[in-house]
Amino acid sequence: TKQGPSNLASAWQVDGSTSQGDFLHGYSYENPDEHDWLSAPLVEVDAPCFGAFTGWQPQSYGHVLDYHLSQVAFLAGRLSRECRLLLLEGPLQDILLAVDEELYNRVLWLSPGTVAKMKGSLAVAFHPSSLNDRTAVVPKWGANAYLQSWLNAIDYFVSDEEKVVVYHSRVVPQAKHGRIMDPEHNGHIIEIIRRSLERNGRPERLVVYDGTTLADDG
Repeated sequence: TKQGPSNLASAWQVDGSTSQGDFLHGYSYENPDEHDWLSAPLVEVDAPCFGAFTGWQPQSYGHVLDYHLSQVAFLAGRLSRECRLLLLEGPLQDILLAVDEELYNRVLWLSPGTVAKMKGSLAVAFHPSSLNDRTAVVPKWGANAYLQSWLNAIDYFVSDEEKVVVYHSRVVPQAKHGRIMDPEHNGHIIEIIRRSLERNGRPERLVVYDGTTLADDG
């Protein structure tokens, strides 16, 4: 569908002999008949097998880091290395390119509203929800084990001068809905982190991340 916070998708298969179709019932996956997919941009993709994932807020770095990345790690960990991944363009591209170029090159990046036509198998991961009556095939938090395993396996060197400790700050005006921290409490937490780094002789630089790229730290 069009780019947005929800970013709904559809996945369906068609029997070549009967032209009958069946679509995936799952959270964030809709009936394709409800969309004008016949006039959508079409790309034909080729690989022995495919995996796909889409989730909420795909253009938000915070959500990509907190949720999307672990689901992609789960999907990649369950599929053979010959399989390609179908993922939406966005911040995830920059992250994968920076930390794992090999996995990045396995991805076929799709723009919103694009239909990918394929032959063969497709594994689709979606989030558990009471909104659908099927059992979801991906754990929400259990996928973090796949994320940790994947990151530990990457030969990625960072010098002591480049290491940072990241604190995610959620205060107004950057955070505008729910889960907002009191500014004074937020400041106390930052000072506690700074003092702890000094007390333990840690060389890492503290980066206060607020979801924007306007501050010096980005």
